[in-house]
Amino acid sequence: MDFCPKCEILLKPVKRDGKTYLTCKRCGFSKLLNAQSARYSTTRIIEKSKHRTIGVVEEKEELKEKAREEVKEVSQERVRELMDLLNQEQEHAEAEE
Repeated sequence: MDFCPKCEILLKPVKRDGKTYLTCKRCGFSKLLNAQSARYSTTRIIEKSKHRTIGVVEEKEELKEKAREEVKEVSQERVRELMDLLNQEQEHAEAEE
């Protein structure tokens, strides 16, 4: 680990122009990372409380089939209503003639 000569805080590796530099986040001091100290790597640790979980809800096949049948029934009912309306309009038009 290297520390900033000005601020005395930990220098962190930053990649720029294909090279890795050790950089101070406070004052901006930077020095080229040499081959001898090239073992630096950054690791990010995320607290368990900040992890996100996603729940997956799957519909049972029986419920899907029931929903399909309900949609089919509603569609058939709607078609019957439209046909009745069309027949009424046709009867009304014939009565006016």
